[in-house]
Amino acid sequence: MAARSPAAEQDPSIVGVIGLSADTSTSAAVMAEFAKADLVVVDTTNSSNSLAALWNYFGLSATNSEEASALQRYTADAVNRSAVIFQRQPATPDPYTQEQAHAAASMLGHARFRLIGGGPLGWTVNSDNTSDLVTSPAVNQVCESGDRPSVIYLAGRAEDLRRSSRPCSRGRTASPAASSCSAAMTWSRFEYPGTGQPPIPPQMTLY
Repeated sequence: MAARSPAAEQDPSIVGVIGLSADTSTSAAVMAEFAKADLVVVDTTNSSNSLAALWNYFGLSATNSEEASALQRYTADAVNRSAVIFQRQPATPDPYTQEQAHAAASMLGHARFRLIGGGPLGWTVNSDNTSDLVTSPAVNQVCESGDRPSVIYLAGRAEDLRRSSRPCSRGRTASPAASSCSAAMTWSRFEYPGTGQPPIPPQMTLY
């Protein structure tokens, strides 16, 4: 691993690492290796709650819990206190979206929202890492619930946003009035490829 690289062992001026990007199933093990080598990590984009507690980790981004808490004020005026959390579920464990979903459930519960389905609704990510959220049982469950959520929290990644809403039957939609999304969304271009059109319906507000 990087913490045991010859460069770090031979050059005492190397005192840390910049990186890690998004949280993955190997992040904790990698951080442990860095700690053994007395190397600190400065991370510009990772929003992990657990990594932020490590002595050798310095995150420049808000954690998943901090992001969810910051979004709570945007839900205050919602008359319909129902919400839905869509959680990305890839083939391998994804602590990034797991933490997002947990933080969202905690925040929405504190704000007295009722979660459609009783908790995060997962959708399976295909083996080629593409998302089928728009046709997933999770979206069908929201459409069939007879409820129109005021808030949808997408515990996923930037590429999921393009397919995060679709019309339901009887003229209803699975799109909310307000949508709370992850940190990954902040740098994504919110356009359908090649069209210049926003990938979210006009009745949605993206935070």
